[in-house]
Amino acid sequence: MKDRDKLCIGCVSDGKYIPLLTSFLKSLYNHNPDVVVYTTLVDCPDQIKTISNISPNIVIIEDDTKLSTKRVHLARYGLFVFDTIKSKGTKSVRGGLSGPRWLMSDKACYCSNIRFRVIENMLQNEFKHVVFMDVDAIVMRGLDPLRQLISKHDITIMKESRGFNDPNPIRRDRYAPPDNIDWHCGIIGVSNNEISRDFISKLKTRTENDMFNWDADQDQFNITYKEFGDTIDIHNLPKQFKDEGYRSDGYSVDSYVWCGAGEAKYSNEQYITEQNKWS
Repeated sequence: MKDRDKLCIGCVSDGKYIPLLTSFLKSLYNHNPDVVVYTTLVDCPDQIKTISNISPNIVIIEDDTKLSTKRVHLARYGLFVFDTIKSKGTKSVRGGLSGPRWLMSDKACYCSNIRFRVIENMLQNEFKHVVFMDVDAIVMRGLDPLRQLISKHDITIMKESRGFNDPNPIRRDRYAPPDNIDWHCGIIGVSNNEISRDFISKLKTRTENDMFNWDADQDQFNITYKEFGDTIDIHNLPKQFKDEGYRSDGYSVDSYVWCGAGEAKYSNEQYITEQNKWS
């Protein structure tokens, strides 16, 4: 694991998400046997051996922080975390992961909002091309094209305009993010250079200062991006590297990564079938 040119992938899981983490890692290493993964496991020491046995290229960071799992946090503007719930179509992935809810817990917010800490750790370990992925991802192909894309830009992330042109009046008027921009932080690529390290360092501090705000990662990304402006090269990640098939007509077989964002991991048959292959 001394080759710093290799793609280094960071992720976070607590005990609840171990079934998804297992599928993510198995699908990843099936197509990418040489990648390095930094996995932060939050308060689930009994799972360390199981995860480390998947590949010798996995580095486990133990985080024994004790946090409440009681769901008490709303989203930005005091709204529910999910604007809709497809309760009739909800299914469980293998392992008993339950469906979406209206509120988030301290632990859920923490696991989401330490993503920039994970990225900073990989950068400090001198990997040249790093990417953070949420563990509801399923890797479908070799990721060298993603590594090459990351190498050409400071930050690579999917950016989506969601504002007054949204036909849904609830999303248009109540759920639109700051400046009507969604930064999809489920996959973030970073090229290890001075400006990227500065950007991630500031972003980490700001997000963790607002740790129990479910939307802190996206909101603080937007604030930090506006501060850096044209001095940083932020590239829009193509859909093929973050395919959220539940939003359209399904996942593409040509995509590199299928993401289980939102209710996809509970209700999309295409995603659940693929996820169960690796669980």
